[in-house]
Amino acid sequence: MTEQAASEKVVIKDAEGNVTEEAAMQNGMLEGETVLYAKGRVQARLQFHEGKQHGEAVFLDEAGEIKVKSKYEDGKLQGESLYYSDAGKVIRKAAYSKGELHGWVIDYYPNGKAREISQYAEGVLNGQVIRYDKDGNATERLCFEKGKQRPCPQAAAPKKK
Repeated sequence: MTEQAASEKVVIKDAEGNVTEEAAMQNGMLEGETVLYAKGRVQARLQFHEGKQHGEAVFLDEAGEIKVKSKYEDGKLQGESLYYSDAGKVIRKAAYSKGELHGWVIDYYPNGKAREISQYAEGVLNGQVIRYDKDGNATERLCFEKGKQRPCPQAAAPKKK
């Protein structure tokens, strides 16, 4: 005979009786989708496994438009997170590993062109930071090693023929 895990849906309300959270629980831990509300509107949809955030997390503005879309593993940000403007355009892409920035972070102008591209390792700047004007021309290049700014290596001069 197998035991069936005790599962329930929990609804939390504020003092006025408005729902602020709906969560699926199993054996006393969050399991499955949790929905957060503000002023009667969905504010976030989060996934949990064994009490830790695990899976896609989506945060919405008051109009119901996506503001942030991220992934979690074992309670920590993992993989690409996307951040959106009020117009619904991606304004930032950020790579995470074990809850820390790790990889490329790209910030965008409203016209969709890169504003800044940065490299991170284990939560600190590590590599290049390149800034661009609104037309896509590089305006500044900085280099970092383990969070400390360092001189950038000189670009190799083109070979003469």
